[in-house]
Amino acid sequence: MLSRIRNLLINKEKGFTLIEILTAIFFIAVIITGVLVLYQQIIVWNELSLYKLTALYLAQEGIEIVRNIRDTNWIEGESWDKGLAVGSWGADYQSHSLVADYATSSLLFDGNFYNYSSGNPSIFKREIKIERPTTDKIKVTVIVSWKKRGDHQVKVEEFLYNWVQ
Repeated sequence: MLSRIRNLLINKEKGFTLIEILTAIFFIAVIITGVLVLYQQIIVWNELSLYKLTALYLAQEGIEIVRNIRDTNWIEGESWDKGLAVGSWGADYQSHSLVADYATSSLLFDGNFYNYSSGNPSIFKREIKIERPTTDKIKVTVIVSWKKRGDHQVKVEEFLYNWVQ
């Protein structure tokens, strides 16, 4: 293409041929299409990253809710594992206990917080599973799942111990 331009300037040839124009248009169209496809993928990846980050925060909040129940039991002189029975549960940040019905319910979003009492339905579901490997240890697994451009989930596990004896 550069040699053709050079020839035009040196030989004073006039204009481009139809094939050269169509070739240039084709290459420009391919480049623009590639940029638009890349831009669309970036938007999808950005959306998925946002959902994954929100799910991670909700999963960590589930762990903190269970930890708060354990710590409150100690402060109030109760058994450290009161209200932390083996099974699948749900809870929101306002909870002082785990609720079985919440394990399969979608979280509501009120504009600021995710909960089960007020707001619009969100795409997220949070399940808190409690297992008891030993008498002084519980395994807390929080699974946050959502359906948007496929099925996704984030899983966080932590062990909580009876460290006050």
